[in-house]
Amino acid sequence: MVAGGPVLATDTVRVFNKPTISLAADPTSGCIPLDVQFTGSVNVDPGIDITGYSWAFGDGSSDLTVNPITSHTYNQPNTFTVGLELESSFENCNVFVQELT
Repeated sequence: MVAGGPVLATDTVRVFNKPTISLAADPTSGCIPLDVQFTGSVNVDPGIDITGYSWAFGDGSSDLTVNPITSHTYNQPNTFTVGLELESSFENCNVFVQELT
């Protein structure tokens, strides 16, 4: 654009804060088989469409869901690190979090 020249077109650019997620597990310990309910708390701008959640349970199992709540049964004794990825309509807005349960 030349300074002082006419404006020929305009456009709008929207920039969002990156979503944040945290995990909660209930219960966090017990004997096998242990059924655990997982909840992901999500803080996301309403302009970002969430397309899914990808859970990794730390024991080689995973789950793709459309909401941030799922459950998993652990059949081996160990301490597991659980991961959750929020997938959105904007690839650079996807976030991943891992927590020890």
